[in-house]
Amino acid sequence: MKSHPMNLKDCRKWAGLFVLAFLPTGAWAQSGNVDVEKYQDDLAHDIERLKAQGPASAPVATPTPKVKAGKKKSAEKSAEPNPTPVPEKEKKAGKTPKKPTELEEVNALLAQLSQKVGSLEGQGASFKFGLLLQGRGSINDNPTVKVGGNTVYEGLDDSVTPGLVSDQVFFRRAEMKFYGGFSNNSIQYVVMIDPVGVPAATKNLVQDYFLTASPVKYVDLTIGQTKYPQGLEGRTSSAKLDFINRTALGSSNGFGDQRDLLVQVSGTKVPLAQDITFDYALAAVNGQGRNNPENNNNKDGAARLGFQYKGLWIGASAYDGLEQAAGVTTPLEMWRIGAEAQAVLENVLTPKDNLKFQAEWGQGSLINENGTTKAAFTAASGATGACGFYTEGLYRVSNTRVGARYELWDPRDLGFSSPGSYQNILTLGLDQYFSDDHLRVSADWIHPILDNPAGGTLTVGEVAETQVQLTF
Repeated sequence: MKSHPMNLKDCRKWAGLFVLAFLPTGAWAQSGNVDVEKYQDDLAHDIERLKAQGPASAPVATPTPKVKAGKKKSAEKSAEPNPTPVPEKEKKAGKTPKKPTELEEVNALLAQLSQKVGSLEGQGASFKFGLLLQGRGSINDNPTVKVGGNTVYEGLDDSVTPGLVSDQVFFRRAEMKFYGGFSNNSIQYVVMIDPVGVPAATKNLVQDYFLTASPVKYVDLTIGQTKYPQGLEGRTSSAKLDFINRTALGSSNGFGDQRDLLVQVSGTKVPLAQDITFDYALAAVNGQGRNNPENNNNKDGAARLGFQYKGLWIGASAYDGLEQAAGVTTPLEMWRIGAEAQAVLENVLTPKDNLKFQAEWGQGSLINENGTTKAAFTAASGATGACGFYTEGLYRVSNTRVGARYELWDPRDLGFSSPGSYQNILTLGLDQYFSDDHLRVSADWIHPILDNPAGGTLTVGEVAETQVQLTF
């Protein structure tokens, strides 16, 4: 019997089948040295080359195994790998099923390999790395405006070292995130540091470190340091903020952007009804802030609940606890409540645009984690606590987004009416995205207006900021 010589494509195909059949599953899963995604990509590239070359010029001869008499039929059946079942219509019509082409066989090989790779990936631990870089420049026409200070204006990002804002360029964040999972991703870990966002002497170099276990669906158990349940903007990551700076309400000078040691149970996208899901979180919190040990036996509680219906989100959060200053016998109550809403509309005017509205309100006591009050914001007599809200709208077309935000903040809770107690802040923003949103260039114009203690209002000078953000 004459056989046809095997060409390079034939060798590749049978070599692939050999690897799939005799792959040492356990050893591969344990070694962790094989780049699974790269291996899949290489096979995919081989398939594309086969498509470009077209069908083989000569059929591949399948060797017939030698069998003993009386066992020919069973041997022939076993010699045919992955037999294709004959459709019922073809059986009745007496038609011979069409043999799969070489390209179809390679596609089937890749599908089997992908299935095996998926099972192997779940057996070992995974490791990933993320990076957020933010560089800023600011121009300020009023040197009395402070960044993070409590005397005049705190609308700018409060995490920057307090002081007079001169025209400057500075590096805001270099957050490095190490994360992954193991045990079929039922346990996940996160460690995040920022070596430039804060001075190392403040011990705030490490931001997050926690483990999350998911014993059952919609139940996540978290222990470690991270953001506890709080308002909408407060729990939004720095890379996904709508404007360069957080609001006064959502900053750490207000009721947001807070981290602490905690034990938390939570769940996301829990189905409630058709197109309706909800998120929940309950946490026991030390109450001393990030990277600080507990100094009393009181534990704080934090809770959050929100409902999602298509593009609409409505939620609420609460916090309550006792914080005790060193040498003080009577602790102070740190409490906060908040309500939030967000709506995202897709394809409003064009197939590639979206419109976003967001609003948030909050009220509570301005107590530091060490049990002291924020010096310049002591609540007035009869006041129940600081209060504030903001509302914003953003419109994005393709890679360009414009937005406007108005906020009102009263740190002494005098009903936004008493002279010398509150401030209005208007922010206009422009964002340009590049490289699938990994690169974002932003420009914001901030216009704070403070009420004048002598009556009327006093404008406190415009601030212009630009920011370049890179994430991956």
